[in-house]
Amino acid sequence: MFRTRKRIAKVAAITVTAAGTLLGVGAAAQAAPATTHAILLRMLGFSADDNGGNGIADKSPKEIRHQAYQAMLSAKSVRMTLKDTGSDAQKGNGDSSADLSYDQAGCTGSIAMGTQGSFQLVRRGAEVWVKPDATFWKTTVPGSEGTADAGRFKNRYIHGTTSDTIFKKLADVCTIKALQKPIGSGAPFTDVKKGTETTFNGMKAIPLTGKVDGRAATYYVATQGKPYLIGGTQKGNGTDLTFTLSDYDKPIPSATPSANESVEVSQLPGAS
Repeated sequence: MFRTRKRIAKVAAITVTAAGTLLGVGAAAQAAPATTHAILLRMLGFSADDNGGNGIADKSPKEIRHQAYQAMLSAKSVRMTLKDTGSDAQKGNGDSSADLSYDQAGCTGSIAMGTQGSFQLVRRGAEVWVKPDATFWKTTVPGSEGTADAGRFKNRYIHGTTSDTIFKKLADVCTIKALQKPIGSGAPFTDVKKGTETTFNGMKAIPLTGKVDGRAATYYVATQGKPYLIGGTQKGNGTDLTFTLSDYDKPIPSATPSANESVEVSQLPGAS
């Protein structure tokens, strides 16, 4: 029988894997070729402050990527939405999606893993909160224990800190810094070609097309304001993924769950 803390640890571990696999950040990305690791490492920002052309459409694909990456490094915050409806997702848990806002202190938002359920995630500094839904509890913890935990922790966050081994890895993927590491892992972007200026998500952009792990990929870089990456797609080999990037350098929600909404991981049965 799992003790409560061990069950929480299992849920946290699967949450880390889910976040890492879907977002493509951290160790989980190494075993997930269909992730968005390559996308996020090229992730930049978008600002409507400057409506003038930025000249990026006249640059070479290599220079566009370089300027986009440099712009990403300067981003203080960003919102990302992502959805994968490919056949691989359908064979597994169904459509996967995420809606997360990142800044230098952490992140806030939600990740859905199809039939496996979903969870909300909040990190501010050293504090971390995770709130799995009932489906996530039941599919993660087998049998009656999962059903009992779904009831016991209904509408409650599990709260801990980055010093707790249960939350450390999860916290590592919940910060914009995790998206700003040098490109050096994940599937490379190859056969890159520059397209003609178009519109993506209502914004003017120059598309870069190529291959990511054998999948057709298109990334859109803003041609107005700073040359930020504003979204893209990956299609093929069981993947049909679309992501958008917006709200760069805008404050993200900073509210944290109250004590009444939370259960301290250190107070759970089985805690040392």
